[in-house]
Parts: sequence; structure tokens; C-alpha cells
Amino acid sequence: MKAKEAISVEENAISFIGENMSITGNISADKGSVEILGAINGDCNVNNLTVRETGIVTGNVKSEMLKIKGSINGNISAPIVKIFSTAKIHGDIEYGTLSIEDGAEINGNFKRIKTQASNITSSNTDKLDKNKK
Repeated sequence: MKAKEAISVEENAISFIGENMSITGNISADKGSVEILGAINGDCNVNNLTVRETGIVTGNVKSEMLKIKGSINGNISAPIVKIFSTAKIHGDIEYGTLSIEDGAEINGNFKRIKTQASNITSSNTDKLDKNKK
């Protein structure tokens, strides 16, 4: 196996926290994905995080891409947040782009953060507005 192939496997790796698992402590992963089916009592700093229907996170979450189908009791910060109908969130959400399905339970405040994608969209919109004048 070439070294380059080993790196791409690591970057695409998926780690699972099983439904019958409970972890007390912070978790972090700057590459790959983590899927939580069990319980985390601590902060999560993960590149790509999915909290499945049975997953519960009690702590703050920071991620590049966050999909929530389970429960989060803590503050969230992510450029991309997708909240599904089964989600239960108690905490503030900082996001770049946000989608929420009907039925999701959210108790907290929302704050849009600037991301590279939102800056590009804003500058394109500004150019269009100037051209209309």
C-alpha cells in the first residue's frame, strides 16, 4: 500500500460510539467522521459529526459538518448544521448554513457565523445589487 493511499483511508475513516457505549470525557477528531449512537458526557470537537437517533451528547459541540438526529445538551458551533425531525437540542447554535426538519425540538438561541461560503454568497449578492442600480 502506498503512503498516499493510507492517508486517504484515514481521512475518510468513520468511528462509531455504539448504542450501548457511554463515554465520560472530551472527544476530538480533526479528520474523518464520528457517529454517535451511545452517550458522550463531554465536549466534542470533531471534523464531521453525526448524532444518531439513539445518540446523546451532554457537552458543547464544535464541528465542520454536523448532522443531528438525536439529543444534544450543550452549545453548538459548526459552519454546516443539519437538524433532523428526531433531534432534541438544548443549547445555543452558531451556524454558517442551517437546515431544520419539521418536528425537531430546539430550545436555545441561533447566531449565524461567517464562513468562507457565506462570504462568497454575500459578495456575489452585493455585485448583483450594484448591477441592478
